[in-house]
Amino acid sequence: MSENQESEFDYEGYAKALERSLALAEKDYWTQYVNINRHQVNVSKTYLWVAVALLGVYAGIIGKYPTHFILSGCAVLFAVAAILSAVVAFGICLYAMPARGGYKAIPDISWGEFPMLANEQLKRKEKNLYVRMLTTLGDKVDKANHHNVATNQNRASLLRKTSWVLVASFVFALLTGISVAVPFLLNSNHNVEVVMPEDTQNQPQNQSSESAPDVPTPAGPISGGNPDMSTHSAQPARAGTIRITESDNSGSIEEK
Repeated sequence: MSENQESEFDYEGYAKALERSLALAEKDYWTQYVNINRHQVNVSKTYLWVAVALLGVYAGIIGKYPTHFILSGCAVLFAVAAILSAVVAFGICLYAMPARGGYKAIPDISWGEFPMLANEQLKRKEKNLYVRMLTTLGDKVDKANHHNVATNQNRASLLRKTSWVLVASFVFALLTGISVAVPFLLNSNHNVEVVMPEDTQNQPQNQSSESAPDVPTPAGPISGGNPDMSTHSAQPARAGTIRITESDNSGSIEEK
């Protein structure tokens, strides 16, 4: 190939394009390796604390009110589901926190392989060494990015599952509270409806028994009214029982 044909290619512009591409690839590499990795680790720690807090709250409430849960079958079922969900979320967080796939470095062995490669190309008297080196670096960084992105995506998938499991645990906890509260409220209302009428019915009876005197009841007035009584011998003006205590004869005479 002649020098005129070589001059037709814009090697300088191509080298600048490779530099720009390599800069973007390096930025993405460090973003995946440092920023996203740190963010996911912080999220994992947060989910761990949330799972532990939920387990602590569940244990405290069940330990304080055990009878309320035993009396309701649905409450026991929901409580077990809430506890298991929190335990599963805690386990997923522990599993997802370390990078299971690992993060790939840009060089296969060490950074010394790139100067060695440039030296070998120089010894072979190859042209455009800078473009060749940029191409090699770009390929290495791209492969490393591909691996690191897959690692972060796998951990992100586990963290998303953890969040949904924690939400499920919270929902089961709410259902547990509802299962315990509804029968308790219904029983309370039923007791109030039954007891109140009994009290109102008994109150008049108690008052009447307490106010009645402990004496016999008198016979009351005799039918027919009071009889007429006279102490002289004159005839009474109206019929009735007459008793005469003054007479010519001795003794008393009673007439009817």
